[in-house]
Parts: sequence; structure tokens; C-alpha cells
Amino acid sequence: MKCTHAAALVLAAWYLLVAPTTNGKTRVDAPMNQWKQSGPYDSQDDCEATRKQIVAIASGVGSKAPPGSVWAKCLQDNDPSLKPK
Repeated sequence: MKCTHAAALVLAAWYLLVAPTTNGKTRVDAPMNQWKQSGPYDSQDDCEATRKQIVAIASGVGSKAPPGSVWAKCLQDNDPSLKPK
């Protein structure tokens, strides 16, 4: 493995994304680059652990979590779907 490849692996981060909401309606079909980003997380495992907690809280009765939280996803920071078109 070249040094540049190793550096790229170390610098990769993960973001927790939450679906955007417009006029009280969650837009799960919105492009990923429009989802709200939280993070960065050092690993996919860290991001997924947080995502599971947020989804559990958002799914609860009377939750005050943002409406799109139940559709939270983890993506690596270099995922092409995060780039504006």
C-alpha cells in the first residue's frame, strides 16, 4: 500500500445524516447532499452506534427529536452522493 493510500484511509471520516424536513414533511427522497450532517465520527461503528441511539429516541412516543431522525444514515465523508450537483 502506498503512503498516499494509507493517509486517505486515516483521514476518512463518517457523517450521520438526517433527512431534511420541509413544512413538517420529512423528505426521505431528497438527495444526500441536502440531508443535515452531524459528525464527523472516526469510524463507521461509532457513527452507527449514535445512529441507532437517535433512531430509538426519535421512534419513541412524544419524542422531541427532529422529524427526520428516524431516517438517519451514516455515510463516509468522501461518498459521491454528498457532493453538490
